[in-house]
Amino acid sequence: MTRTTYGFSPSLLRDLCSATDATVADLADAARISTGELRCHLAGECGEPAPEVLLRLASALSALPRQLCSVTDERLIHLRVWTGRSTDAMARALRLPPHLYTLTEDTGYIGCSARVRYRRSTARWLTWQDWAAPYFGVTSERLASATETTRSHWHTVGHHRPTLPWWSPPD
Repeated sequence: MTRTTYGFSPSLLRDLCSATDATVADLADAARISTGELRCHLAGECGEPAPEVLLRLASALSALPRQLCSVTDERLIHLRVWTGRSTDAMARALRLPPHLYTLTEDTGYIGCSARVRYRRSTARWLTWQDWAAPYFGVTSERLASATETTRSHWHTVGHHRPTLPWWSPPD
């Protein structure tokens, strides 16, 4: 599982909650979590909610998941979390091995098996941005931007390109 945080903001959650007439108990019921868990997230004492909980919280507040996060540069982790998927769930959706998807999400480098896919219905090859964008619920351009931002972030935090024999960096 990716250890990178995705930018959940308790203050944004508090702001959205205060803008509604619902009680904490009502919102917790709507999000299918306990009132204690919601109070913990409101106080910022229990870390980031799981992606599926974030999605339910946003839905209970008639908001988008990204409205509960403070993000300056959108990376792959953000796009995944805002779909409400865990890393394993996204790997399954993309039909990638979990370790390969996690490596992609962490580094922004697309492995050979994900770089292109053939779509029979159109009889053409699609790039990562084109075939994977619908799974993230974004446009090809937004996925390409998030992938590049992830790659840049990986280098700025002091990491280097993986040197695995099956890994091939993009051209």
